[in-house]
Amino acid sequence: MLKITAGDNVKIDSGNLSTVFVCPGDKVKISPASGYSLPENYINKATGLNGVKYSAERFSFSDDVVLPSIYKVLFNGYNKVHATFYVVGGLVVPVPQKNPEREGYYFDGWDVSSTLLVTSDLSIKPIWDPITHNVYFGPNLIVEVGSKYYFFEEGSHNPPRTIKIKSDENVVIKSIFDLTLPDDFGPQSGVAFYKGGYFEILSDCSFPGVTTFEFIAFDGKDSYIYSATIGTGHTITLEPTVKKDGYAFMGWTYEDKLVIGQIVVENKQYVLYANWKLTDVF
Repeated sequence: MLKITAGDNVKIDSGNLSTVFVCPGDKVKISPASGYSLPENYINKATGLNGVKYSAERFSFSDDVVLPSIYKVLFNGYNKVHATFYVVGGLVVPVPQKNPEREGYYFDGWDVSSTLLVTSDLSIKPIWDPITHNVYFGPNLIVEVGSKYYFFEEGSHNPPRTIKIKSDENVVIKSIFDLTLPDDFGPQSGVAFYKGGYFEILSDCSFPGVTTFEFIAFDGKDSYIYSATIGTGHTITLEPTVKKDGYAFMGWTYEDKLVIGQIVVENKQYVLYANWKLTDVF
């Protein structure tokens, strides 16, 4: 009787035993375990062992044999599997012919030694080199990049409006007015994604500045202020929460003119006053 030992992730005659005993010349089926595939060179590697022959999709033996193992080698791209190889144990890690891609980054190779022998399942990560982008910021912004802070105040050009930012740097943008940025705030051009507290910059970008809208109901009461994006069209929908006895609210005035429709937001601070009309008194 001959002792045949299965390698890792290898099945003998569809059974679950890692070791079986056979007679010389017995025909035996060798297959990969569930979740694995037989490498193209597996038969050649197996028949290269002493006493192993292959014909009619079956193996036969004339000596004790430990069959080669099969391992899975995953090459990870960006948020997905880039390539999968099934490799005979003991061989050098293969390398995909096509490189993965990631917006805002250069691919700089795989995080694995080129001479590493496969002796287990492997999950290999890509090495990404972040691209440096030119990013413009409008006025009235505070920008935090790592440990650096930039104050883009109106009338100042120190620092320059355009700074260099890498794709792997988290960019926090705030207004100098200590107000929440407008809901529509984002780059006017380029690719950047807001990720709950910071922007990820993936190309050259241009961010607009911000300004403020302050609303005063009457006699300084019910004052409310928020930020708006410079260069956008802004429609005033806010109404006073405080009412003026004997008067009806007619809208907001800016520079003594009733605001109707959209305002194209310029780089200046807006102060609007409630317009009241005396109601009929009976």
